[in-house]
Amino acid sequence: MIGASLRVAAVLIGSIVGVSTSETVVKTLNSGPGGMMVFDRAYVKIQRGDAIRFAPADEGHDAELIKGMAPEGAPGFKTVVGKEETVTFDKPGLYGFKCAPHPTGAWSA
Repeated sequence: MIGASLRVAAVLIGSIVGVSTSETVVKTLNSGPGGMMVFDRAYVKIQRGDAIRFAPADEGHDAELIKGMAPEGAPGFKTVVGKEETVTFDKPGLYGFKCAPHPTGAWSA
């Protein structure tokens, strides 16, 4: 379950390899669905090879993998604060990510 005013989000990657790849935009917002300092799409289900474009609402946001919240062997990532960046996911599984400047919130299964 994802907490109410969450600064943490999740990506679930399926194990089926798709023929085409796609990109999903995830916005990092000061205020949005669920409260303050949230990702707008707190949960994304994508296929192997798909990408997420992290789009900060202002200069104070980023996205980074939460240590221990990725499939074994998956590479980490951390976007530059205030910069729109795209991350491609090639290993199936569940990934948790957060905004490092606004890390409060809770994640529970």
